[in-house]
Amino acid sequence: MKYFLIAILSISLFAQKDLKDITFAITVEKKLEMDIYFPKGKQENRPMLMWIHGGGWKGGSKKDCKLQWLTEYGYVVASVSYRFSQEAKFPAQIHDCKAALRFLKANAVKYGLDKKRFAVGGSSAGGQLAALMATSSGDDFLDGELGDYSEENTQVSAVIDFYGASDFLLREKNQPEKVNKKGGVVYELLGGNIQDKKDLAKKASAAYQVDHKDSPILIIHGSKDRVVLPGQSKRLHEVYQSKGLNSQLHILEGASHGGKAFGDEEVKKNILKFLKANGV
Repeated sequence: MKYFLIAILSISLFAQKDLKDITFAITVEKKLEMDIYFPKGKQENRPMLMWIHGGGWKGGSKKDCKLQWLTEYGYVVASVSYRFSQEAKFPAQIHDCKAALRFLKANAVKYGLDKKRFAVGGSSAGGQLAALMATSSGDDFLDGELGDYSEENTQVSAVIDFYGASDFLLREKNQPEKVNKKGGVVYELLGGNIQDKKDLAKKASAAYQVDHKDSPILIIHGSKDRVVLPGQSKRLHEVYQSKGLNSQLHILEGASHGGKAFGDEEVKKNILKFLKANGV
Protein backbone atom coordinates (compact mmCIF):
# COMPACT_ATOMS: atom_id res chain seq x y z
CA MET A 1 0.00 0.00 0.00
CA LYS A 2 2.84 2.34 0.92
CA TYR A 3 4.53 1.91 -2.46
CA PHE A 4 1.21 2.30 -4.28
CA LEU A 5 0.67 5.69 -2.64
CA ILE A 6 4.21 6.76 -3.50
CA ALA A 7 3.58 5.80 -7.14
CA ILE A 8 0.36 7.82 -7.24
CA LEU A 9 2.13 10.81 -5.69
CA SER A 10 4.93 10.56 -8.24
CA ILE A 11 2.44 10.63 -11.11
CA SER A 12 0.81 13.77 -9.73
CA LEU A 13 4.09 15.63 -9.22
CA PHE A 14 5.51 15.22 -12.70
CA ALA A 15 4.22 16.36 -16.05
CA GLN A 16 3.44 13.98 -18.86
CA LYS A 17 6.16 13.81 -21.45
CA ASP A 18 5.65 16.45 -24.12
CA LEU A 19 4.71 15.13 -27.54
CA LYS A 20 6.41 16.37 -30.70
CA ASP A 21 5.45 16.14 -34.37
CA ILE A 22 2.02 14.57 -33.90
CA THR A 23 0.34 14.31 -37.31
CA PHE A 24 -3.19 15.72 -37.30
CA ALA A 25 -3.87 15.88 -41.05
CA ILE A 26 -2.22 15.17 -44.38
CA THR A 27 -2.64 17.44 -47.39
CA VAL A 28 -1.35 17.22 -50.95
CA GLU A 29 1.28 19.83 -50.07
CA LYS A 30 2.53 18.57 -46.70
CA LYS A 31 1.94 16.60 -43.54
CA LEU A 32 0.53 18.81 -40.80
CA GLU A 33 1.88 18.33 -37.30
CA MET A 34 1.55 19.70 -33.79
CA ASP A 35 3.57 19.69 -30.59
CA ILE A 36 1.70 19.17 -27.31
CA TYR A 37 3.05 20.48 -24.01
CA PHE A 38 1.70 19.11 -20.74
CA PRO A 39 1.53 20.57 -17.23
CA LYS A 40 2.39 18.87 -13.97
CA GLY A 41 -0.45 17.61 -11.83
CA LYS A 42 -3.67 15.91 -12.80
CA GLN A 43 -3.82 14.19 -16.14
CA GLU A 44 -7.48 14.46 -17.12
CA ASN A 45 -10.13 17.11 -17.78
CA ARG A 46 -7.54 19.85 -18.25
CA PRO A 47 -8.04 23.15 -20.07
CA MET A 48 -6.31 23.44 -23.42
CA LEU A 49 -4.95 26.30 -25.53
CA MET A 50 -4.10 25.75 -29.18
CA TRP A 51 -1.37 28.09 -30.43
CA ILE A 52 -0.95 29.33 -34.03
CA HIS A 53 2.48 30.78 -34.85
CA GLY A 54 3.21 33.85 -36.95
CA GLY A 55 5.49 34.41 -39.91
CA GLY A 56 3.59 36.33 -42.58
CA TRP A 57 1.71 33.16 -43.62
CA LYS A 58 4.91 32.17 -45.43
CA GLY A 59 7.23 31.04 -42.65
CA GLY A 60 7.61 30.53 -38.93
CA SER A 61 7.43 27.36 -36.89
CA LYS A 62 5.27 25.61 -34.31
CA LYS A 63 8.41 25.68 -32.14
CA ASP A 64 7.69 29.39 -31.61
CA CYS A 65 4.96 28.93 -29.02
CA LYS A 66 4.55 32.18 -27.12
CA LEU A 67 2.01 30.85 -24.61
CA GLN A 68 3.81 27.64 -23.65
CA TRP A 69 4.18 29.17 -20.16
CA LEU A 70 0.50 28.37 -19.57
CA THR A 71 1.56 24.81 -18.72
CA GLU A 72 2.81 26.26 -15.43
CA TYR A 73 -0.84 27.03 -14.61
CA GLY A 74 -2.34 23.66 -15.46
CA TYR A 75 -3.03 24.15 -19.17
CA VAL A 76 -2.22 21.76 -21.96
CA VAL A 77 -0.77 23.77 -24.86
CA ALA A 78 -0.77 22.49 -28.44
CA SER A 79 1.26 24.38 -31.05
CA VAL A 80 0.20 23.65 -34.62
CA SER A 81 1.60 23.93 -38.13
CA TYR A 82 -0.25 25.04 -41.25
CA ARG A 83 0.38 25.39 -44.97
CA PHE A 84 2.25 28.50 -46.03
CA SER A 85 1.09 30.84 -48.78
CA GLN A 86 3.71 29.56 -51.23
CA GLU A 87 2.25 26.06 -50.73
CA ALA A 88 -1.47 26.85 -50.82
CA LYS A 89 -3.60 29.99 -50.89
CA PHE A 90 -6.26 31.01 -48.39
CA PRO A 91 -8.49 29.42 -47.05
CA ALA A 92 -5.99 26.54 -46.72
CA GLN A 93 -4.44 28.09 -43.60
CA ILE A 94 -7.69 28.36 -41.65
CA HIS A 95 -8.74 24.89 -42.82
CA ASP A 96 -5.51 23.53 -41.31
CA CYS A 97 -6.15 25.27 -37.99
CA LYS A 98 -9.73 24.02 -37.89
CA ALA A 99 -8.52 20.48 -38.63
CA ALA A 100 -6.06 20.76 -35.74
CA LEU A 101 -8.82 21.85 -33.38
CA ARG A 102 -11.11 19.02 -34.46
CA PHE A 103 -8.26 16.55 -33.95
CA LEU A 104 -7.70 17.80 -30.40
CA LYS A 105 -11.39 17.64 -29.57
CA ALA A 106 -11.70 14.12 -30.97
CA ASN A 107 -8.68 13.03 -28.92
CA ALA A 108 -9.62 14.90 -25.75
CA VAL A 109 -9.77 11.77 -23.58
CA LYS A 110 -6.45 10.49 -24.95
CA TYR A 111 -4.68 13.74 -24.06
CA GLY A 112 -6.58 14.43 -20.84
CA LEU A 113 -8.47 17.49 -22.12
CA ASP A 114 -11.77 19.04 -21.12
CA LYS A 115 -13.61 19.71 -24.39
CA LYS A 116 -15.64 22.42 -22.70
CA ARG A 117 -12.48 24.41 -21.90
CA PHE A 118 -10.73 24.97 -25.21
CA ALA A 119 -9.06 28.24 -26.22
CA VAL A 120 -7.05 29.38 -29.24
CA GLY A 121 -4.24 31.92 -29.44
CA GLY A 122 -1.89 33.24 -32.09
CA SER A 123 0.50 36.04 -32.98
CA SER A 124 0.74 38.15 -36.15
CA ALA A 125 -0.34 35.86 -39.03
CA GLY A 126 -1.33 33.41 -36.31
CA GLY A 127 -3.28 36.18 -34.61
CA GLN A 128 -5.25 36.73 -37.82
CA LEU A 129 -6.04 33.02 -37.95
CA ALA A 130 -6.90 32.89 -34.24
CA ALA A 131 -9.32 35.82 -34.62
CA LEU A 132 -10.89 34.03 -37.57
CA MET A 133 -11.24 30.93 -35.39
CA ALA A 134 -13.21 33.11 -32.96
CA THR A 135 -15.58 34.39 -35.61
CA SER A 136 -16.21 31.57 -38.08
CA SER A 137 -17.39 28.42 -36.32
CA GLY A 138 -20.10 26.85 -38.47
CA ASP A 139 -19.04 28.66 -41.65
CA ASP A 140 -18.68 25.85 -44.19
CA PHE A 141 -16.26 27.79 -46.38
CA LEU A 142 -13.91 28.54 -43.48
CA ASP A 143 -14.41 25.32 -41.51
CA GLY A 144 -13.43 23.15 -44.46
CA GLU A 145 -13.42 19.36 -44.38
CA LEU A 146 -9.75 18.58 -43.78
CA GLY A 147 -8.93 15.70 -41.45
CA ASP A 148 -10.83 12.73 -40.09
CA TYR A 149 -13.07 14.35 -37.49
CA SER A 150 -15.76 16.30 -39.31
CA GLU A 151 -18.24 15.43 -36.55
CA GLU A 152 -16.41 17.80 -34.19
CA ASN A 153 -17.34 21.50 -34.19
CA THR A 154 -14.81 24.33 -34.15
CA GLN A 155 -16.32 26.48 -31.41
CA VAL A 156 -13.96 27.52 -28.59
CA SER A 157 -14.51 29.27 -25.27
CA ALA A 158 -11.93 32.04 -25.68
CA VAL A 159 -9.42 33.45 -28.17
CA ILE A 160 -6.21 35.46 -27.67
CA ASP A 161 -5.06 37.56 -30.61
CA PHE A 162 -1.55 39.06 -30.51
CA TYR A 163 -1.33 41.85 -33.13
CA GLY A 164 -3.14 40.05 -35.94
CA ALA A 165 -4.72 41.69 -39.00
CA SER A 166 -8.51 41.64 -38.84
CA ASP A 167 -9.60 43.74 -41.83
CA PHE A 168 -7.71 43.39 -45.11
CA LEU A 169 -9.83 46.02 -46.85
CA LEU A 170 -8.83 48.56 -44.20
CA ARG A 171 -5.26 47.38 -44.54
CA GLU A 172 -5.40 48.09 -48.27
CA LYS A 173 -6.07 51.73 -47.43
CA ASN A 174 -3.42 52.02 -44.72
CA GLN A 175 -0.72 49.60 -45.92
CA PRO A 176 -1.25 49.11 -49.68
CA GLU A 177 2.31 47.83 -50.16
CA LYS A 178 1.46 44.74 -48.11
CA VAL A 179 -1.78 43.87 -49.88
CA ASN A 180 -1.56 45.01 -53.51
CA LYS A 181 2.08 44.49 -54.38
CA LYS A 182 3.02 41.13 -55.83
CA GLY A 183 5.25 39.48 -53.25
CA GLY A 184 3.54 41.30 -50.38
CA VAL A 185 2.38 38.98 -47.62
CA VAL A 186 -1.37 39.55 -48.08
CA TYR A 187 -1.10 39.45 -51.88
CA GLU A 188 0.60 36.07 -51.62
CA LEU A 189 -1.89 34.78 -49.05
CA LEU A 190 -4.91 35.63 -51.20
CA GLY A 191 -3.28 34.96 -54.56
CA GLY A 192 -3.86 38.46 -55.90
CA ASN A 193 -4.60 42.06 -54.97
CA ILE A 194 -7.56 43.15 -52.88
CA GLN A 195 -9.59 44.53 -55.78
CA ASP A 196 -9.39 41.20 -57.59
CA LYS A 197 -9.90 39.17 -54.41
CA LYS A 198 -12.32 41.36 -52.45
CA ASP A 199 -14.77 38.60 -51.47
CA LEU A 200 -11.92 36.33 -50.38
CA ALA A 201 -10.30 39.21 -48.47
CA LYS A 202 -13.53 39.71 -46.52
CA LYS A 203 -13.68 36.00 -45.73
CA ALA A 204 -10.11 36.24 -44.40
CA SER A 205 -10.99 39.27 -42.26
CA ALA A 206 -12.41 38.50 -38.82
CA ALA A 207 -14.02 41.95 -38.68
CA TYR A 208 -16.37 40.90 -41.50
CA GLN A 209 -17.29 37.57 -39.91
CA VAL A 210 -18.50 38.68 -36.47
CA ASP A 211 -21.93 37.49 -35.34
CA HIS A 212 -23.81 36.74 -32.13
CA LYS A 213 -22.29 33.29 -31.50
CA ASP A 214 -18.64 34.31 -31.61
CA SER A 215 -16.06 33.49 -28.96
CA PRO A 216 -14.86 36.05 -26.40
CA ILE A 217 -11.61 37.59 -27.58
CA LEU A 218 -8.62 39.26 -25.90
CA ILE A 219 -6.67 41.43 -28.35
CA ILE A 220 -3.17 42.66 -27.45
CA HIS A 221 -1.28 45.06 -29.73
CA GLY A 222 1.75 47.34 -29.50
CA SER A 223 1.17 51.07 -29.88
CA LYS A 224 4.26 51.40 -32.12
CA ASP A 225 3.60 48.39 -34.33
CA ARG A 226 4.32 49.33 -37.95
CA VAL A 227 4.06 45.82 -39.37
CA VAL A 228 0.39 45.40 -38.49
CA LEU A 229 -1.03 48.77 -37.49
CA PRO A 230 -2.90 48.97 -34.15
CA GLY A 231 -5.97 50.13 -36.08
CA GLN A 232 -6.48 46.51 -37.14
CA SER A 233 -7.06 45.44 -33.54
CA LYS A 234 -9.13 48.52 -32.77
CA ARG A 235 -11.35 47.74 -35.74
CA LEU A 236 -12.10 44.18 -34.57
CA HIS A 237 -12.70 45.35 -31.01
CA GLU A 238 -15.15 48.01 -32.22
CA VAL A 239 -17.11 45.49 -34.30
CA TYR A 240 -17.34 43.14 -31.32
CA GLN A 241 -18.48 45.99 -29.09
CA SER A 242 -21.08 47.15 -31.61
CA LYS A 243 -22.71 43.72 -31.44
CA GLY A 244 -22.59 43.50 -27.65
CA LEU A 245 -19.97 40.74 -27.67
CA ASN A 246 -17.15 40.06 -25.23
CA SER A 247 -13.96 41.75 -26.42
CA GLN A 248 -11.01 43.22 -24.54
CA LEU A 249 -8.39 45.38 -26.24
CA HIS A 250 -5.05 46.04 -24.56
CA ILE A 251 -2.69 48.45 -26.31
CA LEU A 252 0.85 48.10 -24.94
CA GLU A 253 2.40 51.56 -24.94
CA GLY A 254 5.79 51.66 -26.67
CA ALA A 255 5.63 48.06 -27.86
CA SER A 256 6.16 47.17 -31.51
CA HIS A 257 5.39 43.99 -33.47
CA GLY A 258 6.14 41.41 -30.80
CA GLY A 259 8.98 41.52 -28.29
CA LYS A 260 9.42 41.10 -24.56
CA ALA A 261 6.48 43.35 -23.67
CA PHE A 262 4.06 40.60 -24.72
CA GLY A 263 5.52 38.20 -22.18
CA ASP A 264 5.74 40.44 -19.13
CA GLU A 265 3.98 39.59 -15.89
CA GLU A 266 1.13 42.05 -16.37
CA VAL A 267 0.29 40.58 -19.77
CA LYS A 268 0.42 37.05 -18.35
CA LYS A 269 -1.84 38.10 -15.49
CA ASN A 270 -4.38 39.57 -17.92
CA ILE A 271 -4.32 36.46 -20.11
CA LEU A 272 -4.94 34.16 -17.15
CA LYS A 273 -7.71 36.41 -15.87
CA PHE A 274 -9.37 36.44 -19.29
CA LEU A 275 -9.19 32.67 -19.68
CA LYS A 276 -10.58 32.01 -16.21
CA ALA A 277 -13.37 34.56 -16.68
CA ASN A 278 -14.48 32.66 -19.78
CA GLY A 279 -14.37 29.23 -18.23
CA VAL A 280 -11.06 28.04 -19.63
